[in-house]
Amino acid sequence: MGIAIGGEISIDCIHRSKFMEEARRVGIGQKTAMKHFDKICEQFEVTLKDSVKALQQKGFYKAEKIGEKILETGGIAKQF
Repeated sequence: MGIAIGGEISIDCIHRSKFMEEARRVGIGQKTAMKHFDKICEQFEVTLKDSVKALQQKGFYKAEKIGEKILETGGIAKQF
């Protein structure tokens, strides 16, 4: 299933401004929407690291390398 945020469907092109556009389009206050967006961004790295640890405990030993790659090149890296 695909979704568009701010008219954009490519995950690599969805940035903060697209969330602001989408909030305006659907009638959500931008301050409220961006407060939630910022909270998600702030918690992302901690949550990813917790997930990496859980995967390693299950035997997925390359999870750490994948997690590092996500932080280096993923969309979250482009938000700040």
